[in-house]
Amino acid sequence: MKKFTFILVILTSTAIFLTNCNSVSEASKQGDVFYEIIKSKKFEEIIPLLDVIALDATPKEQWIRGLENNYSERGKIESFERTGFSTSIENDLNLIKLDYSVTYTTGTYKEQLELISRKDNFKVVTYKFSVK
Repeated sequence: MKKFTFILVILTSTAIFLTNCNSVSEASKQGDVFYEIIKSKKFEEIIPLLDVIALDATPKEQWIRGLENNYSERGKIESFERTGFSTSIENDLNLIKLDYSVTYTTGTYKEQLELISRKDNFKVVTYKFSVK
């Protein structure tokens, strides 16, 4: 009986781990799309990636203006790399925070995207950036 319980715990833990890894992978793909859009300077294309929570907190015009301002202050994105992540579940929603190191023409900055799982798709809830 103990052996069966142990195997069941291992199988359950493995299933949870694999599901979590898949979620992070899917969220990372969305993060890559987010940064590629910024890189191309087509800021309006960010809007479909945003969750309703993000748009309720900040109107789309303000999102676009903020991205344009960030671009004009920091310059062109030369590269971006995901450096870490964290996951949590709140109100039955899967939240994933992705940490990035983003190199602009003016220097390298730490940034973070928070994404939420909606109908087998991840949407951006917040975009945080800091000074050098």
